[in-house]
Amino acid sequence: MSSSSLVCALSGNPIASSEEAVVTPSGRICTKSLLLSKLADNGGSDPFTKQPLEEDQLISLSLNKAAVIPPRLSTTSMPALLELLNTEYSNLVLELFDTRQLLEETRKELSQALYQNDAAVRVVARLSQERDVAPPEVANWETK
Repeated sequence: MSSSSLVCALSGNPIASSEEAVVTPSGRICTKSLLLSKLADNGGSDPFTKQPLEEDQLISLSLNKAAVIPPRLSTTSMPALLELLNTEYSNLVLELFDTRQLLEETRKELSQALYQNDAAVRVVARLSQERDVAPPEVANWETK
């Protein structure tokens, strides 16, 4: 577990205490190595604001390497931990149920769209066939 509570704005990952954290002029906190590689890719422009950005404009942050994140109070006892796991499991099952319902609804919509597309193709084919048959029939009517 990381001893830092800072999150890199580029990667979304926590910044480890072994990495150097910097702040951009726009106020974003990033890992220095990742930000410098992004600056090299972008031709020296800030990846967030697209403004020119030099390495000397970055403000270095010092992280307390001895800091330890305390455990959540809700996980300090076995019953609390079991309750937390049960809650997480229930949330996961509910999310899975909602996802399956959404999948079924999407399948029905796709089936309906495919049915409508098939019907439209059949109508176009029938009209094309009627169009091809119509000129000879009109010519027969005119000769009679």
